[in-house]
Amino acid sequence: MLKDINWAQVNSWISSQGFKIAIILIIASLFRRFGMVILHKIISQSINHSERFENERDRKLRTATLVSLIGSILKIVVWGVATLLILGEIGILRLLAPMLAGALAVGGVLSLMIGFGIQTFVKDFISGIFIVSENQYRVGDVVSLTASAGGAVEGTVTQITLRTTIIRDNDGTIHFVPNGNITRAANLTLDYAKVNLEVNIPSNVDFNSLKKAVDAMGQELQNDESWHKYLIQAPYYHGVQKFTQDHVVIEVRAKTIPAEQWRVASEIQERLVILLSKNKNFAESKKDSKKK
Repeated sequence: MLKDINWAQVNSWISSQGFKIAIILIIASLFRRFGMVILHKIISQSINHSERFENERDRKLRTATLVSLIGSILKIVVWGVATLLILGEIGILRLLAPMLAGALAVGGVLSLMIGFGIQTFVKDFISGIFIVSENQYRVGDVVSLTASAGGAVEGTVTQITLRTTIIRDNDGTIHFVPNGNITRAANLTLDYAKVNLEVNIPSNVDFNSLKKAVDAMGQELQNDESWHKYLIQAPYYHGVQKFTQDHVVIEVRAKTIPAEQWRVASEIQERLVILLSKNKNFAESKKDSKKK
């Protein structure tokens, strides 16, 4: 079969169309790569000079979100144009043009299918624009999304594209949620976060001593160099939330920077366990409640 190949024509094609296709691919790749670098610099500079964002974290997340969204647009445009140019060099466009014209003239079904596809794309695209422009959530935020199809999903936003929000949940699973299907979005890491912990305590405890001990523990955590940077408001005794004959439920609250509420909550609970086990008054109260 190799003998039947006209190598002169192959060499002619490689030196003409093949060379042009290689140039198109190289230019598209370079344009995409350097375009992303320039895009990142422009967005970073504009956001760093803006007074809309309160802290460095907000600026970084906003930058990552805009780069992700506009970068996806740039990618589609660059490779879309490159594909059309390559098809033109190969000659496929000339073959497809009459076929597509005939199909559009005859096929109302095809037109209807294209119309539905475009409608879905536009819906997702516009929803994505509103998500970004209204700063509902950013790349890096922990969110809880409810979709019209598929139910609720919670996790960290890894990417926002023209059509989808991509989320990685606590199990590591990646979820692709179409922007147009999102009916509710809850951002768990915007501006600040709160810790609300409920603790069971024997009903015969000395509440004054308990309040002082919890508040002192909160101040100790606030003054700890390892935890001070995560806290906006030190943990404090908030009060009794509910009670039974033998026990009461108290609430301990704190205010943290975004995305650190879970780590701070874990540390508070650990310190509460130590506090309640070491305090003599609380220990005696536990013994008394057991005797009853």
